Amino acid sequence: MEDSKQLNEDITETKSMKKGEEKKKFSKKMVVLITAVLALFAGFFLLLGIIIAIIVWPKKINLNDYITVEYSGYDTVGKATIVFDETAFMDKYGDKIKFKDAAYSQGAGFYEAFGATPADAFVDMVSVELSESSNLSNGQEITLSLNCSDEEFKEFFNYGIKFKEKTYKVEGLEEVAMFDPFENVDVSFYGVAPNGIVDIATNDSQGQYMGFGYQASEISGLSNGDTITVSLSCWGDPTIYCIENYGMCPTATEKEYVVEGLDRLAASLDEISEDAMDEMISQGEDVFNAYVTNHWDGDNAIDSISYVGAYYLTPKAGFESESYNQLYLVYKVNATWYHEFYSEGVSSEQVEFYYVVQFEVPIINTEGICTADITSYNLLSDSISITVYSDYSDREYSLLSTIGFEDINAVFKDCVESRIDTYNYESSISL
Repeated sequence: MEDSKQLNEDITETKSMKKGEEKKKFSKKMVVLITAVLALFAGFFLLLGIIIAIIVWPKKINLNDYITVEYSGYDTVGKATIVFDETAFMDKYGDKIKFKDAAYSQGAGFYEAFGATPADAFVDMVSVELSESSNLSNGQEITLSLNCSDEEFKEFFNYGIKFKEKTYKVEGLEEVAMFDPFENVDVSFYGVAPNGIVDIATNDSQGQYMGFGYQASEISGLSNGDTITVSLSCWGDPTIYCIENYGMCPTATEKEYVVEGLDRLAASLDEISEDAMDEMISQGEDVFNAYVTNHWDGDNAIDSISYVGAYYLTPKAGFESESYNQLYLVYKVNATWYHEFYSEGVSSEQVEFYYVVQFEVPIINTEGICTADITSYNLLSDSISITVYSDYSDREYSLLSTIGFEDINAVFKDCVESRIDTYNYESSISL
């Protein structure tokens, strides 16, 4: 009995174990099946999303396929031009590009009113630019960049854009020959320092450079040792002008020249040689003697003329172009003036006064020789009154006049003080 009972228990336990194993196998199959179904649904919805995105989201046009860069001109002054292949673009997208509703609020209707298409408006919105487009040289790198955005196009059209910034190397520009534009230019200086003048002359027998001129940085007020710059003068940039008009590039567009070969004014009284000063002093006496002969009456006569000294005026800094060096020689005169009083006879008066003769400043040539021009002078025309009293009556007198100054202070005031705002002065007068 016990054996039979034990056998039944073993059979029951074995059946229970089999049922448990079968349940486990069923659970695994269900998990696999559910996972497969979920994956299928996920794939379906992903595919559906992609399809919807393709249908709804605007396609993008690669602008790089239609834009190129072309070069023209000469090396160093070449030009780059952006070329948009509108023909190829319209062949592919002319009928495909459409306006979105938002475009009509921004003037799309005007395009259509004038017979233009959405593709025309699309092309008009394309904006690209080069980092440099002129004065280019072979081998130089330039960059083409987009100057508009994909968002702008997607707002108004059923197509967007894409573009990749691109670097180009300039090539194919025509080589140019070099020439020296100053080879046939003669720059010379004339006049007297510090008022020298430049002269620019071209010796261009073939006339090949007649299309431009030359200009100097300074044309007057020059002294030996000054430096001036002579530059090509033409419309626009000289280098571009020469290359475009002559097919040649100038080796330089300006050149410096040092002023030389000018005679110069004596810079001070000490630089005036003794011989030159003696010539002017003597001439100054002759000038006044001639005036006396031509303008004084009767027996009026010079008793003596003595040279007193000179004032030499030079322009202050900043006034050189408006003023010139001035040299004044000063003389003292002692004279006797006579007048005949009809009721009583002749009376005389001893007088003393000054006169001034202005001379051109002596010139020192390139060899250091100082010369004076005594033919160029000016007798200052200020006048004084001379009173001759009667020797016979306190009530009678005569007023006479002559060129001159009453005293040395009057001379200083007229020659120096009246010009002290623009001139420095030097004096050899010790009175």
